Amino acid sequence: MVSETKKKNWFRRHYVWTTILVLIIIGIIGAIFSEDTANGTNIQTNDNSQPTKEYTDKGVYDLWVDFISRDSPLTDLQKEKNFKQYKNKWIKSSGEVDKIDEVGFGSNNIVVGIASPEEFSFSRAATLYFDESYKSQLINYGVGDEISFEGRIEQYSGLMGIVIKDVELR
Repeated sequence: MVSETKKKNWFRRHYVWTTILVLIIIGIIGAIFSEDTANGTNIQTNDNSQPTKEYTDKGVYDLWVDFISRDSPLTDLQKEKNFKQYKNKWIKSSGEVDKIDEVGFGSNNIVVGIASPEEFSFSRAATLYFDESYKSQLINYGVGDEISFEGRIEQYSGLMGIVIKDVELR
């Protein structure tokens, strides 16, 4: 009687190569999600070559109602079209802190979640990305505290809310 041996798949037979491939894929994904913040910014210059920022007149909760809320008056197609007028504009606003955490995967950012005004909501009103240099100031904020900020509007998402990068405390 000939004993049959189970043939392992390639990934199990070559576990070292599999580990290397997984690490490379994670690195690529990390590089995709940690974009260079200098790309895509909407900074204009005046005659003295000083950068000027174009600000929106809406607050973070107003944008949340328009683009994230279940009560939004806009359809998904209208949201996509209308968000273009806010992308890369700067916003000065404030909100209630929901969570503060460090970003993993080699990023030097600290994420602050702004609480959604909807009761029993799994989404945030906004997600703010601060530089690591703000860590000593952000340590003083707790859940439920009001935080005032200024930053560049990047995108919107059902779970993350309005994504704001290059954020500074006001």
